Amino acid sequence: MTTEKQDAFLKFLYNRYRKIIKGGHLIQLDINQKRAIIEKLKQNDYKLLDTLGKGGDGEVFLVQSITDCHQFAIKCFNNERDFDRLKPLADCPNLIVPIGCIEVNANLFIYFMEKCTPIKQSFPSTKKLLLDILDGIEQLDKKGFEQKDGFDGNILLRKNQSVAISDFSSFGTKDNDSIKRQIEKMLECVKKSRDIKDLIDSLTESDKNSVVKTKNKINSLFK
Repeated sequence: MTTEKQDAFLKFLYNRYRKIIKGGHLIQLDINQKRAIIEKLKQNDYKLLDTLGKGGDGEVFLVQSITDCHQFAIKCFNNERDFDRLKPLADCPNLIVPIGCIEVNANLFIYFMEKCTPIKQSFPSTKKLLLDILDGIEQLDKKGFEQKDGFDGNILLRKNQSVAISDFSSFGTKDNDSIKRQIEKMLECVKKSRDIKDLIDSLTESDKNSVVKTKNKINSLFK
């Protein structure tokens, strides 16, 4: 790569790779970290393509394998604890968890995740969307996790057309209203079209007391 291209690439990185996670807070990446990330990706036969989005936990980027052109979403963290912590969720079909981790150095790790489409860009059937979200909430609860924030960018569509949830954390203190809060929070994210809004608004407080009750009500509305 020529010096001119390297400078252009570093300028691109300055705009793209600005922040990573550190103890739940964002920090600025310095120029050495940017170089290290790109060099580590190159060493492992990956290239950076684009930014997929931003959230409270930092930016998500798109990379591609030079070997087989397979694409992944990546995030950069300052430790690998989350990778190990999320392993129990790997068998949950409606959750997005890291599938690989590369150590850049002792304080910088690249997490690889399945590349998915934001639900707002590709909308499945209303019934499937709602039931898959509820299945994801149920899977999180059974493993002792919860969705961290109500943001529609955390509801994603896989290639197989199943809906999956991303961005979650372990429970602090679980209480009786935890499931209800998650149901309300996640369903609120998808109240874009009038049909879904009217359907969600028709759910009573009792309907949202459990995943089972909410699913039963939704199924009954589609009969």
